[in-house]
This record gives sequence, structure tokens and C-alpha cells, in this order.
Amino acid sequence: MRTPRSSLLRSLLPTAAPVARLPTPVALLPASARPSLSTSSLSQLPYRPFSSLLTQRPSSSILSLLSAPSPFTASFAPQQQIRHATYGAEYQPSQIRRKRKHGFLCRKRTRNGRKTLERRWSKGRKFLSH
Repeated sequence: MRTPRSSLLRSLLPTAAPVARLPTPVALLPASARPSLSTSSLSQLPYRPFSSLLTQRPSSSILSLLSAPSPFTASFAPQQQIRHATYGAEYQPSQIRRKRKHGFLCRKRTRNGRKTLERRWSKGRKFLSH
């Protein structure tokens, strides 16, 4: 026997959920209902001395890892902050270096250098190279 469609839908729909009660603020409660912290209730708390907290230490391997300096900090961390960057210190002119790189003999020695000399000569340049 088949159930009617309306009863099937009713069974699938959630029923009205009970309304959750929010906790009442302590200030609105009467004095007799407020929680109090008296000295008698403090004596019922378990006693745990501070020295017992000191005896619980992590294993020595963890301590050695934490106390050992990292190999990355010494080599990569700058010792002092650079406040003024110097610019223009990259190019240090030297005539020997200039002649070695762009001179006539260097141009004459290589194939592309000879092409450069030929281009400059055909163009009519007075100086073919440095």
C-alpha cells in the first residue's frame, strides 16, 4: 500500500526544533543564585606547587635543537643594517680592459670582429675601434 504524498512530505520535513535557551547573565541573577568563590571552595581545588611545573621539561634533544644556532642565521643574516647604498661603484674604467674587449687587435682576431671592422670601414668611420 502506498502512502499519500502529503504524509510522505510531512515525514521528510523537520519538526519544530526546541528553542535553545540562552544563558542568563550573572549580573541579572539574584545574589543567592550567583556563583561565588569562597576560601572553602579554594581549599577543595587540587594543590599543584609551582616547582612541579618546573620539573616537567622537554627532552634534551629538543632543547639542543632550540639552543643551537642555525647555520642559516650566521651566513645570510646581515650583521649591520646598510643605511646608505652607494651607487656608481660598479664601473671602474681601465684602458687595458677596454682595449682588450673592444680594441682593434681583438676585433681583427674574431670573425664577428672582422665584420664589425668592415662595417665601420665601409661606412667611413675615422676610428675603426678603440
